[in-house]
Amino acid sequence: MITIDAMHTVRDTARTVINTHKADYLMTVKGNAPEIHETLACIDWGKDATDTFKENVEKVHGRIEQRRIRTLTPPRGVVNHPRVAQLFRIERLRINVKSGVQSIETAYGTTSVPLDRGFPERLLAWNRGH
Repeated sequence: MITIDAMHTVRDTARTVINTHKADYLMTVKGNAPEIHETLACIDWGKDATDTFKENVEKVHGRIEQRRIRTLTPPRGVVNHPRVAQLFRIERLRINVKSGVQSIETAYGTTSVPLDRGFPERLLAWNRGH
């Protein structure tokens, strides 16, 4: 498993991981891949998600954090990455303990790992470990 940050979210990188390294990839998708990002942002994740996993709440660095991942097996042609098996959306809820201010950050991604090997809890752990 090779985790890839948003700077390298391109088809050529995915192809290299699969063909040269004989590995799977997990890529974060941000604004530098605007077409894919827009596609993932327009999905109705509440309705269309294949599976969901929510972490336990943690208190770290003066804030409370919780992450939730939703996964989706993509319809053919939705994302043009080699061997893409799942799309995902991660929501990070943060609450500042002192001020009570809440924020939610949303990140999207793609992976070549199918659901039977890359269930949501595992994808979230790989993403966090990057």
